Amino acid sequence: MLILCLCFSYSDGQKTSYRMFENISLGTGASVISSFIQDSQGLIWIGSNKGLFSYDGYNVQAHFTFDERSNTQIYCGVIVNKDRLYLGSDNGILIYNLKNDRYEETAVDLPTDVRTIALQQNTLWIGTLNGLYSYNLITSELKQFYRENYSNLPHQTVYSIIRSHDDRIYIGTYDGFCRYLPGKDDFKKISLPFNPRKNNQFINSLLEDTARQCIWIGTEGNLLQYSLTDGRTRQIEVFHDNSIKSLALDGNSRLLIGTDNGLYVYHESEPAQHIVHDSRNLNSLSNNIVWNIFADQDQNIWFGTDYGISLARYNRALQDIPLSQITGTGEGNQLYSIFRDSRSNYWFGGTNGIIRADRSVEGQADATWYKMGDRKHPLPHGRIRHIYEDKDSALWIATDGSVNRYDYVTRQFVHYNILDSTGTYNTNWAYHLFEDDHGQLWIATCLGGIFVVNKKKLMQSGTGSYVSDYNYSTRNGLSGMFINQIIPDHDGNVWVLL
Repeated sequence: MLILCLCFSYSDGQKTSYRMFENISLGTGASVISSFIQDSQGLIWIGSNKGLFSYDGYNVQAHFTFDERSNTQIYCGVIVNKDRLYLGSDNGILIYNLKNDRYEETAVDLPTDVRTIALQQNTLWIGTLNGLYSYNLITSELKQFYRENYSNLPHQTVYSIIRSHDDRIYIGTYDGFCRYLPGKDDFKKISLPFNPRKNNQFINSLLEDTARQCIWIGTEGNLLQYSLTDGRTRQIEVFHDNSIKSLALDGNSRLLIGTDNGLYVYHESEPAQHIVHDSRNLNSLSNNIVWNIFADQDQNIWFGTDYGISLARYNRALQDIPLSQITGTGEGNQLYSIFRDSRSNYWFGGTNGIIRADRSVEGQADATWYKMGDRKHPLPHGRIRHIYEDKDSALWIATDGSVNRYDYVTRQFVHYNILDSTGTYNTNWAYHLFEDDHGQLWIATCLGGIFVVNKKKLMQSGTGSYVSDYNYSTRNGLSGMFINQIIPDHDGNVWVLL
């Protein structure tokens, strides 16, 4: 397997493909990643099934003590007053002081089994398995919203709370969706499309999208879009029957959807992408269960999975592309030459033949792999040293089995065996070539010197051996016979790298 790092000029090259990740492990036992927080210094804080960790881009540091209250699964968190992390866990709310590197106790006993928290000025909204709470950070007043008194709260089990840009609180429960009405101290139920396959409307995740003026709702079985302008909710059919666990937006306004079935990437103007773990690729998504997605200050995307962290870096110039994405197989090829021809095809030549990818390497390309021993797409030799397009747009390759020309009609390579006039030297190990202004091909070789041939006559010669028009060797001026590269300049001189 080989990873390509390519630079593209077209617009798709400026989008993260989510095919290649930096996979980060927190160590033995801490495999389930549920939350990410970034502080003002850029440090990433990670909530796991073992407790709190930090990551500075190089090292992972644990911030809990085994068999103590901090050694618990952390599901969510927010930063309060720049120096304290409020963390929602199985053991309740943990308060971690960033400056002192220690945990603090609260003035009152806060609820346990916390699944989500949201900060609204000095109020911390807490969603738990056993109820919804608000906690005043100034007065330490804790309030529980009992359903006996708040009948419009759909269910006591709360899995997602968000604060919108206009300071409203939206709540996703085990069976429904609502908004808090502060003036009335009540809730307004928001109706959702009925799912006949589910007995309840279990909301795992919520995400405000200011560009689309909506709230995305991830449920067990559906992705819903709630419009903030007209109050209508519609179902996005492409994600039907997926258990949606997490939602985020990337730097290109694409919706990232974490499910039990891998990662989905959605935008109205593009086909939806589905990314899953690939056992052939160590840099694929680390696991198909994606618990949390987080976009950091630099628009890098962090995926918390059931088996560690996958990081997709945001880069407008470069993409990392696995060779398997282009070819559809796990076979490898150490590349020596990459070329884009005048027909916009990409060619990748290396130690295991040459691959042609028609017009695109974004997504699954229409790829053909030419290599030794392949009956359908054969090559005399699999080591490709150089790919070159001549002045008539014909494609040539220099290989350890002489030179070959690609026939665009038959879609096969034509092999040429070239000798000097004495039969002493040949082009068996061809390293480089070019065409001069007189229609002559110059071919640099290892141990054979430099061959100059009439291109048209060579192409008309058919199979068999062809005697070159001229051969340069140590007999007539070369200082050596191992030639790596041969280049003409604008004055008609030829420069040789030995």
